[in-house]
Amino acid sequence: MYVRHLPRDSALAIDDNGGLMPWSMVEHLLADRWEQEANRGKKKDTPVIRNPRRLEVQSKQMAQRGSRKRAAFERAKARRERYLRTTK
Repeated sequence: MYVRHLPRDSALAIDDNGGLMPWSMVEHLLADRWEQEANRGKKKDTPVIRNPRRLEVQSKQMAQRGSRKRAAFERAKARRERYLRTTK
């Protein structure tokens, strides 16, 4: 089952986010605003300064997604092997 748009303070959302409450829309907008201010007045050829907290959160989420996908693949593989063993 796939659940989307959980309340930020729900136990499932907090557990899925590594024990921390997920960012709200306001926090995402503040991070965007922080990046705008950090990069104001810079020349176009200089590297963009990113919000360090946002990068940390995104990397953790990507790692969790990858491990969930691998686990789902392994479960599907085991189910397929069990099915093939019983049909012979």
